[in-house]
Amino acid sequence: MKKRILSILLALCMVLALMPQMAFAEGSVTYLDADGTLKTSPSATEVTSSDTEWTGTTTNPGWYVVNTNVTIGTEDNPQRVTVSGDVRLILADGCTLTVNGGIQVQDDDDDITNGSANALTIYAQSTDKSTMGKLIAKGAEDDYNAVIGGNEGNGYGGSGGAITINGGYVEATNTYGAGIGGGFGSHGGGSGGTITINGGVVKAESTLGAGIGGGYSGGGTGGDGGKITITGGNTTASGYTGTAIGGGYGTCGGSGGEVTITGGTVTATGNARGNTSAYIIGVEGIGGGRYDITSGTDGTFQTTNNGNAVIFASSIGDQSKRDSWKGIIFEGDEEGKVYGSTADSPVTPNNDFTIPKGKTLKIGNNQALAIGQGMELTKEGTITNNGKIFVDGKLTELTGEETDNLYYPLTLVGATATGDTSDYNSKNYGKAGSEITLSPAPPTGYGFDKWEASPTSVTIGEYNKFTMPDKPVTVTAKFSPDTYNIAYELNGGTINSGNVTEYTYGERVTLPTDVTKVGYTFKGWYEDKNFKDSPVTAISDTEIGEKTFYAKWAANSYYPILQKPTIEAGEGVKVALSADGTVATITVDDSYEIADVMLNGVSLGKVTEVKNLKTGDKLVVTAEKKAAEPTKEEILAALADQQLTARSKLVTMKNGKKAVKITWYNKNGKMMDFDGVEIYRSTKKNSGYGNKPFYATKGSNTKGYYINTKDVKVGTTYYYRVRGYVIIDGQKYYTDYSLKAIRTVK
Repeated sequence: MKKRILSILLALCMVLALMPQMAFAEGSVTYLDADGTLKTSPSATEVTSSDTEWTGTTTNPGWYVVNTNVTIGTEDNPQRVTVSGDVRLILADGCTLTVNGGIQVQDDDDDITNGSANALTIYAQSTDKSTMGKLIAKGAEDDYNAVIGGNEGNGYGGSGGAITINGGYVEATNTYGAGIGGGFGSHGGGSGGTITINGGVVKAESTLGAGIGGGYSGGGTGGDGGKITITGGNTTASGYTGTAIGGGYGTCGGSGGEVTITGGTVTATGNARGNTSAYIIGVEGIGGGRYDITSGTDGTFQTTNNGNAVIFASSIGDQSKRDSWKGIIFEGDEEGKVYGSTADSPVTPNNDFTIPKGKTLKIGNNQALAIGQGMELTKEGTITNNGKIFVDGKLTELTGEETDNLYYPLTLVGATATGDTSDYNSKNYGKAGSEITLSPAPPTGYGFDKWEASPTSVTIGEYNKFTMPDKPVTVTAKFSPDTYNIAYELNGGTINSGNVTEYTYGERVTLPTDVTKVGYTFKGWYEDKNFKDSPVTAISDTEIGEKTFYAKWAANSYYPILQKPTIEAGEGVKVALSADGTVATITVDDSYEIADVMLNGVSLGKVTEVKNLKTGDKLVVTAEKKAAEPTKEEILAALADQQLTARSKLVTMKNGKKAVKITWYNKNGKMMDFDGVEIYRSTKKNSGYGNKPFYATKGSNTKGYYINTKDVKVGTTYYYRVRGYVIIDGQKYYTDYSLKAIRTVK
C-alpha cells in the first residue's frame, strides 16, 4: 500500500484544479469531533486509488485523509477496502472518495474497548453540505457483502464492526448484504454490529439486507440489527426486502436489535422500491426483518428522555416504549406527532428538517416545538398547531398558509410584560399578533422616561401596549434620576444663604448652615421632629423620597427673660413659652383639638403659636375632644363628592430656571386633606400620561401645591391632572382626576 505522509498537503491542495482551498496545517489535518469540536490530527496518511488496506491499533489509531478526488476500483473491477484495527478517516472539504466494492469493517473475537477490534470512524472538516467531504461506497454487482461492514460468509455472514460517522456525506448502496452493517450468510445473516451516527448526511440502501443493520440469509435467519445509535445529522435508510433500520431479510427474519434515535433527521422506509413478491409479508421501517415462515422480533426502539430527533418511518415495530418517546415522529401515512413535550419543555430538533408536501405535523394542546438558533423548519406540508412553536431560528412556510401560535423572543430591559407571553429556556417569548402590555421596572431612585424598541417598526402606543410581530423584539425602558422636594421646619429661624429646596438621586446635596434665630444657637438639622438620633448635614447620593428637616435651637444662656405674660390652658392643652417670654407654642393631647385661642379677650382662632407677647398680656387656650373617626362608608362618600380643580402658574426659581406651579382645590376652593396626592403630566392633551404618576406626595401634602422643576423645557406646553387618595386598611381609594391644568413654558 502506497502511503504519503501529509508534510506537503497544503501545497498539493492549492494546485488541484477546481478544488476549494484546504484548511490543513503542514503535517497535520483538522477535523470535527462527534460534538462538533474542531480538533487536529498531528499527521495522516493520504488515501490513494491503490489503498485497499487501512490499519491501526488501539494505542496508535491509523489516521487517513481524503484530500482530493479518489476512486478505488471500478464497476468492472471492484476493489474492496479492508479495515483492520482502529482506523480514523477524514473527508476533507470538497473531496470525494469513491469505493467500488465497499469497505470491510468486520467484527471478530478480539474485543478491545468493549466492542469490535475493527473500527472505522469517519470525520468531516465542516458541516456545510455544499462543501463537506464525501464517501461514496458501492457494492459490486451481485455482491453479498455489506457495503460498509461485514463480508459474505460461507455459512454465516460477517457481522459489522464498530462503525461511527461523525460528519461528511456518506453513501452506501446496492448490495445483498446490509448497506451499513452485516453481510450475507447462507445459514444466517451477519449482525449489524455497533453503528453510531452523530452527524453528516448518510444514505444507506440494500436490496436484501437492512439499509442499516442486519445482513440477508437465503436459507437461515436474517442478521439482527445490532446496536444502532443516531444522535444527529441527516440519515436516510431504505430496504427492499430487508428492514430500513434493523433486522435483515431471511427464511426467518432477523431481530431488530437495539435502535436508539435521539437527534438529527431520520427517514426509514421499508420496501422503498415496492415489493410485489407474494410471499414477503411486509417490511418494517424500523424493527425486525420479515419473511413468509416467521418474522424477526422487533428488538427495541427508544428515543430516550432527551430525544429531539425528527423521524419519518414507514413503520416502527417496537411500540412498547411509545409512552416515553420524545421527538417528532411521522409513522406510516399517519400525521406526524410531537412526543414527550409540554408547553414548558418543548422538543428542540438539532437538525434542519422539512415537513413534506402531503404530510401534516400536529402539535397538540400543552405541547411545544422549539426551532433553535441556527435551525430551519421548512413547511411544504401542513402544521396543525394547538400548542406552541418557539421560533429562535427560521420558519419557512412555502404553502402560503400561516401557522398559528408562533412565539418569538421578547427581550425586556428594565421592564416586565403581560399578555400572551411564555417563558422557555430562561427567555421570554411573545405570541405573534397578540397585544403585549409593558410595565417599566425602574431601579431605585429613577423614574420612567420613554420606551425604545428594536426593530423600530414596533410602535408602543398609549397605555404601554404594542402588537407582537412575527420576529424577535427587544424593548428597553429608559429612566432618569428622580428629583425630590426638601422642606424645612425653622421654628422661628431664618435661612440666610445656601437654601436648597430639592435634590436629585445620585447627587449629594449639602444642607444650609447659615441659619439664625435671635437669642438662639443653631444646633443642626434633624429628620425627627423630636430631635432623636444625630443631626444631618447632607443628603447622600443614594437617598430617595421627599425630605423634611427640623431646626434644633439652643437658647443663649445670657439672653434675659424680657416678658411674663399670664397663661391659662384648658384641659388637654400645653403651652410652652420661649426663653424670652415673647412666643407661646401650643400643643394638645392626641384626643383633643384646639377650640380657640384668645389674647386679651380677642379670639385668634385655632393657632398653635402666638408671638410678640409682653408682660400684662393674658393668653387663654381652650380645647375640646375630637369628634369620632368617620366610618369607611362616610370617608368614601366624602371622597366621591370631591371635585378637584387644578391650576397652573409659570414661576421662576431662584436659579433663574422656569418652573410650573400646580395647585389643587375642591369645589369650594379649599385645600383637601388627603393621605396622598398624585400628579400626572403629558405633552399631549388626551394621551401620554402613563400609568405611573409624574409626582406623588409621600404622605399628606399640607402645602396644597407642587412646583414642577424636573424636565421643564421652554417652548413646550404641559398638561397636568391631579387626583387624591385616602388609605383605608392598607387599600388606596382615589378621587376622580381633576380637569387638566395647561401651561406653556415661555
